[in-house]
Amino acid sequence: MSKEYLEITEQLELFKKRGMIVENEEKALEKLVFINYYKLKEASLPFFFENKYIENTRFEDIVFRFYEDRNLRLYKRDTRILKQIGFKDIENVKNLKI
Repeated sequence: MSKEYLEITEQLELFKKRGMIVENEEKALEKLVFINYYKLKEASLPFFFENKYIENTRFEDIVFRFYEDRNLRLYKRDTRILKQIGFKDIENVKNLKI
């Protein structure tokens, strides 16, 4: 059983139907074009209880939470990569004090 595809306007309406506050629909639709609905839905899960959003859950806050999470993941990835590169050159660690 596959779910029916929802247009972007329908996705936004579903967020609203479940109690999410959308202050600027035009901007919200623009965000939904670039950020996958399911990514935003995942970011909103801590505010979702018994098939509705808790009071005062704002779309803009969920978008902020999405970007904050994404940036932390990218920072973690970049740190891991730079750590691997940094320790390959002895000049980077010879004066390291532990």
